[in-house]
Amino acid sequence: MFRKVYAIRFDKPAGNGRNRACFVTCTDLAGERYEAIVKFTAGCESGVGALIREALSAFLAADLGLHVPEPLLVEVPQQFTAGPAHPVENAFIAASCRYAFGSTKLAAGYQIVSPAHPIQGPMIQKAAEIFVFDTFIANYDRGPQNPNCLTQGDLVSIIDHELAFLMSAILFWKSPWTKGGGDTLSMVDKHVFWIHVRKQNIDFERMKNCLLLIDDARLDLYVAALPDEWLAGQGNVIASDIVSYIRELRDNSTEAFNEVVRVLS
Repeated sequence: MFRKVYAIRFDKPAGNGRNRACFVTCTDLAGERYEAIVKFTAGCESGVGALIREALSAFLAADLGLHVPEPLLVEVPQQFTAGPAHPVENAFIAASCRYAFGSTKLAAGYQIVSPAHPIQGPMIQKAAEIFVFDTFIANYDRGPQNPNCLTQGDLVSIIDHELAFLMSAILFWKSPWTKGGGDTLSMVDKHVFWIHVRKQNIDFERMKNCLLLIDDARLDLYVAALPDEWLAGQGNVIASDIVSYIRELRDNSTEAFNEVVRVLS
């Protein structure tokens, strides 16, 4: 599920988003180094919940055959700092859990998908599957203005899922396997790929089969991969609710895929 690594050098802030991600150099016990984008609990608006949603979204995406940067469980040594030039980052790193969520930095050559990005050939299938994935996990954070999606040739990689699985916070949200549940992202201003994948003849059989293969034992592994520090208190409730939802999605997969086919038709 996770590759376990250790933070060894703070490189720079990754931006000024709601969750203050940072570029951090990490290493594993074999000495292999990784350039990572790392999110710390105290740097995220919703704390440990953001990291749990990132991790479980990454596990699910990978099991569904979608490309995500490799998820990393980053252990942050007690003495780790961002250095004197970054007092804000020093403060939230010091206040954070010793485990952070990381993603391997994608290789050079990737570019952010824009609303005008040409989507054609094999990319249409991938874009449609990403639309379905976001519908299923209630991810409203891949709109045209904030696509959270990178591409290199025909490869599409999805990032930033800290707002996924927040169904209780979405007004009038419906389960995607119920009538109308596929409508949530079916507007040009709601999802970067909506305009490109509607009215296309998309076959979701591969994706559906992948979902059906995620049995209860696999979902248990999702939770077991999370550090105990994340699962303390409310974190255990968040993780349990998410895997219960994925189980329900799997058990209603036929209805869920029929619903997205309806909205894309």
